[in-house]
Amino acid sequence: GRYSPLAAALPSLFVQMSAEAVPRCRAALDSHLVFRKDGSAADLRSLVFECELATEQQHRVLERIRQTCLPPGDDQPGFVVLCDVDDTLLPGADLLKIAGSDRSCPQDGRLYPGVTRLLQELRGGLRSAYGDDYT
Repeated sequence: GRYSPLAAALPSLFVQMSAEAVPRCRAALDSHLVFRKDGSAADLRSLVFECELATEQQHRVLERIRQTCLPPGDDQPGFVVLCDVDDTLLPGADLLKIAGSDRSCPQDGRLYPGVTRLLQELRGGLRSAYGDDYT
């Protein structure tokens, strides 16, 4: 199938991870542009809700995240960077040009040069204030 044995083991892995490792894993899955062998994105949402996990297993993962990924206090300033895909991470290429029509980069699914580094840098400024994670 499309999903690896590792994806099926996600609930057990999340429960076994240390409290410090869960936020790091969550951040890596949700913000480092992780891809499957077939080229599709592998983020936490897709692993929890699209990998045919039983409802009980989904709840185990979500509860572990809730327990370990605490939001920063009101006294800690911060910001959220939202980033869409078309014409932000990679050149748009649809027939109606709704996603844009940038032809300065190859239209082969490659990300714009430097976009991964840009997002890492935007996240990186707050790392020390949140114990190396602030997701």
